[in-house]
Parts: sequence; C-alpha cells; structure tokens
Amino acid sequence: MNEQPAQATNAEILIIEHNNMQAVRSATVFEANGRTSLFLGTVSSSLIVLAFIGEASEMGNAFFLFALILLPSLIFIGWMTFLRVDQTGIVPRCSEPAR
Repeated sequence: MNEQPAQATNAEILIIEHNNMQAVRSATVFEANGRTSLFLGTVSSSLIVLAFIGEASEMGNAFFLFALILLPSLIFIGWMTFLRVDQTGIVPRCSEPAR
C-alpha cells in the first residue's frame, strides 16, 4: 500500500525533470536563432552601407578605408557568434542522460 505514493512521486519527478530539460533545449535554440539572425542582419546592413559608400566615393580611398574598418569587425562578430552558437549546442548534449 505504501508503494503507490512512491511510484506517483517518482513519475512526478521524472515529468518535472523532462520539462526542465525541454525548457533548456528550447532556450538554447532560441538563443542560437537570435544570435545568427542578428549576425546576418549585421552583415546585410554592412554590405548595403559598403555599396552606398562605394557608389558615393566612386570606389576611391574612402571606400577602401571604410571596408578596412568594417570587414574586420564583421569577422570578429561572426567568429564570436560562431563560438557562442557552438557552445550553446554543446550544453544540451552534456545535460542529456546517458543511453
């Protein structure tokens, strides 16, 4: 008779753990999607601005100076985005139970 409440408690604990793991996975997917969409928006905006500068300066020194400032910063932002998205992809795999 005492076995029924223990089984119910175990089932409840299992459901709560599953819901928590599902919330963690959802949060990491949301973060990765947010980071990548922000990065792609930044790249798109930067290329549009670079095209405007190139047209306005007729591909002169101002264009190359602007590109030398803009492109390394985009590479840095892209690299940091890649590292963080890769890191968020590793975290849920580490928290899953072994099969």
